[in-house]
Amino acid sequence: MKNNAQNLLIMLKNHGVECNMYDIKGLYKVQCGKFSQKSEAYDLKKKLSSLGYDALVTTKIAQSSQDIRAVDSSSEQSSHHEINPPPKIAQTFKEKPDTKLQEYKQKITAPHAPTLINRVVAVVNKEVITWSELYKVMEFEATAQVKNLSEEERKKIFKESEASFLETLIDMRLQLQEARTMGLEVTPEEITETIENIKKKYSMTQADFTDSLKKEGLTLEDYQKRLSEQILINKVINYQIRNKIVVSDAEVKQYMEANKEAFSGSETYRLRQIFFKKPEGNADKKTIDDKALEIIKRLKAGEDFSALARVYSEDPSGRLGGDLGFVNKDLLAKEFVAVLSNMNIGDFSMPFWTDKGLHIIKLDEKVSAQNRDKVRDDVRRQLTEEQFSEKYKSWAKGLREKAFIEIRL
Repeated sequence: MKNNAQNLLIMLKNHGVECNMYDIKGLYKVQCGKFSQKSEAYDLKKKLSSLGYDALVTTKIAQSSQDIRAVDSSSEQSSHHEINPPPKIAQTFKEKPDTKLQEYKQKITAPHAPTLINRVVAVVNKEVITWSELYKVMEFEATAQVKNLSEEERKKIFKESEASFLETLIDMRLQLQEARTMGLEVTPEEITETIENIKKKYSMTQADFTDSLKKEGLTLEDYQKRLSEQILINKVINYQIRNKIVVSDAEVKQYMEANKEAFSGSETYRLRQIFFKKPEGNADKKTIDDKALEIIKRLKAGEDFSALARVYSEDPSGRLGGDLGFVNKDLLAKEFVAVLSNMNIGDFSMPFWTDKGLHIIKLDEKVSAQNRDKVRDDVRRQLTEEQFSEKYKSWAKGLREKAFIEIRL
């Protein structure tokens, strides 16, 4: 896959290794180095090995796939044989004229399909997470807006998201291990039923479904494996947390009485925000403006508002995805009211300043004062999610505390 080769180029460049990518009849090869001495190539091979990559040193760009000369990785003695792309490989080539390279690109036939460059980025108990797994998940989870960005913009977002996605993968791996320890499992019937429900929900035929997997670069087996893991995680979370949460009528009433000012007046808003505290100087204010515009760019690309709030917001609500709960219109600052007047449910605002700092808000819901039953239902859902968030956080932290985790990103 072209994206995998491009991601490899970025990773190697970050370590000071300049490489080039070549499209050879649908295979994307990464070649590193320009050497006149064999020892120089082996020095780079040693560096790549220290970074977790396997490399193959070649000594000639061939006229055909039968004429490639390769140096065995265990010695510096030349041997003549075809090169089959190994599972983990970054190639270090001797510099040759462009005309030779073009001939090579036109004539070489790859004996095997390409495979991902791999290295271990985390160890979770006795299991490993590889770099290719991490990038496969980021590519799979990317929204349509992110996938439609230019390659450069998409790579930038993926690079910035590596650490946070790896933390999510670690949590998922721990939860899968916990589910299996508890003896939970997913049957083939459950997977089939879930796929049928997905097809029904999106009015997809079997051909539509197959085409969708193909566009995502997934086989049916890959998708069934991902689906099985998601179902298993949902099972253990429901068993350990969600099924044990009960919000009583008394709790709902108590919350509404404690916040009665929020439920009076003409309108009540359910808001989320990403907030930055007001800085001392104008230079710092410019930095915050730039950071906020970058967040807007990511929101427009389809990233989740709640996830960004958890990472960037300097308000205590950040840990709840920026959720401010229900706020009465009469209690809001004039800047908020002005911004909300032009927003529809689901919209997020452009950044705006108040005397407290800079805000980006999202309108989740708008409720009239007369619809009290809906308010009570919404409050119950809010309290349920708040309890779930706290209990889930504590449970996930407990899994980490008793696990062996080593991060190698």
